[in-house]
Amino acid sequence: MKNRWSGVIVAILITAMLAAIWICDRPTTAAADDAERTVVAEQTLGEWEGRLALFEGDGALPSQVYDVWIATLPEAEQQRLKTGITIPDEQTLWSLLEDYTG
Repeated sequence: MKNRWSGVIVAILITAMLAAIWICDRPTTAAADDAERTVVAEQTLGEWEGRLALFEGDGALPSQVYDVWIATLPEAEQQRLKTGITIPDEQTLWSLLEDYTG
């Protein structure tokens, strides 16, 4: 009888240890999965009805329109915006917006 209870106790301890390892490892795995699921839409600064606008992905309509008339910018910048300026990151976006609005 004593050996039987020892086996049950050992089985319970092993199960508890495996569950603890699984739980401790889980947040790391979940964070990696979330990072893989995060999709950053490509952003483009361009022109919409004569004004500076931000487009997300392949969107035909802007996600944001700014109170900056393209015609008030230098010709080279007007051409860049008509073609569309791809924005690789938020820092670049804020830098360009500061240049155009500042």
